[in-house]
Amino acid sequence: MSKRTREFECTNDPDVFCYICGEYTLVRHRRQFTDSIQSIYSKYFGIEPKNIDKPWTPNVLCSLCRIILVQWESGSTKRYMKFDVPMIWREPTCHSEDCYICMTKVLGFGKSRKVIYANVPTVSLSVPHSAEVAYPVSLSTAVSESSSEYEKSSCNEFLMENERNVLSQAQLNDWIRDLELSKEKAELHASRMQQFQFVSPHVKVTYYRNRHEPFAKHYTKEDNVCYCKDIPGLFKEFGQPYDSKEWRLFIDSNKLSLKDVLLHNGNKKPSIPIAHAVNTKETYEVMEKLLKFIKYEEHDWKICADLKVVGMLCGLQSGYTKHCCFLCKWDSRARKDHYCIKDWPERVEFTIGVDNIKYIPLVKKEKIILPPLHIKLGLIKNFVKALDKEGTAFHYLQNFFPNVS
Repeated sequence: MSKRTREFECTNDPDVFCYICGEYTLVRHRRQFTDSIQSIYSKYFGIEPKNIDKPWTPNVLCSLCRIILVQWESGSTKRYMKFDVPMIWREPTCHSEDCYICMTKVLGFGKSRKVIYANVPTVSLSVPHSAEVAYPVSLSTAVSESSSEYEKSSCNEFLMENERNVLSQAQLNDWIRDLELSKEKAELHASRMQQFQFVSPHVKVTYYRNRHEPFAKHYTKEDNVCYCKDIPGLFKEFGQPYDSKEWRLFIDSNKLSLKDVLLHNGNKKPSIPIAHAVNTKETYEVMEKLLKFIKYEEHDWKICADLKVVGMLCGLQSGYTKHCCFLCKWDSRARKDHYCIKDWPERVEFTIGVDNIKYIPLVKKEKIILPPLHIKLGLIKNFVKALDKEGTAFHYLQNFFPNVS
């Protein structure tokens, strides 16, 4: 197996954990997760090792897991894993919130070491072995038993082994979600799984044809805009309580579409799209229509958007204007005062025709959250402009970023 590149953001090294059991492993007990071991892993658990080449998953396994797999494959002993389903790894969205590797605490040294394992949604912990589930049978064991006088019973047992760890409807849905399959491919995949008896008999293969219907009833389309007409009802469909103070509204667009998305304060819950308009430009009229459709007055979210959208929401005239800030009366044309005057008069009133106010503000300025990315880019821009154009630092940036003029 080729050695992967170690470029990750985890505070801990992923290779201090076992890929199969997820436990902390000392250096002397770490073994490489080779291609042959991966093949045995697939035979034993009935699934392929996923994300093994990612920088946020371990690329090693502990010596105990390796010994059990090798001995099970050879049929030399009847040792089995203490769990039926191994650790399943998924990509973390935030290393300080839901990363198993970063949030697992390793305390102490030597024999006094204590490990506090994290319980996060991005990993599925190993499922302990149940007496109701039979142990897997290796190919060598099955062949040796087939030549015995109990051939018929052994074959029946082997068939029963193939039905071990069958997936329920919820587990299959998680599988389909992780594979990011479309409706058609999800139904085909579930059908093949059912054909080979990898899923429970109660699993409904056609479930994916109508999986959108419980949520689609909360959306409607009007004036080329698809939007959510009942946000509390949508949250009820999710089985989640709704509190408008826990969410903020994100508005942005690209060359093809304009979208409104609810973002969770703290990013502990996934984002929820509530409005979408295709081939629509960012204009004051469009913003007014979107806020009216989603009933913004009832929810009163805080809004996060780029400065162009913020200006439209506050009724500012677009383009290169004299007073383009929604917070103060900064004069964009008084260049000699830009780096001299620190305190500019605060913008208190939004009167049409005064200080480049063209429209009635759609939201209060207190509800605007300044976008951190744009602030950082602005600071870096000013920093680069202040550098000596003939200096070493500026030439280094030019070589590192060829597009810097």
